[in-house]
Amino acid sequence: MRIAFLIVAGASFISGISYPEPVVLAIFIAGELIDHILFYFDFEPPGLILLMNNHISAIRNEKESD
Repeated sequence: MRIAFLIVAGASFISGISYPEPVVLAIFIAGELIDHILFYFDFEPPGLILLMNNHISAIRNEKESD
């Protein structure tokens, strides 16, 4: 579905004859939004913020020990 939105929007931008520009832009943004939502739904990062904080803390500790 997301690919269909992006293909329709891209074809409309290229051809310029099917839909008014605001409609095409809305379709394109909806496709991008669906793409990002599905990516994060599939990705499901377990404690991504915690892992990032641990990594940053480890870097800080390395700098302080030098």
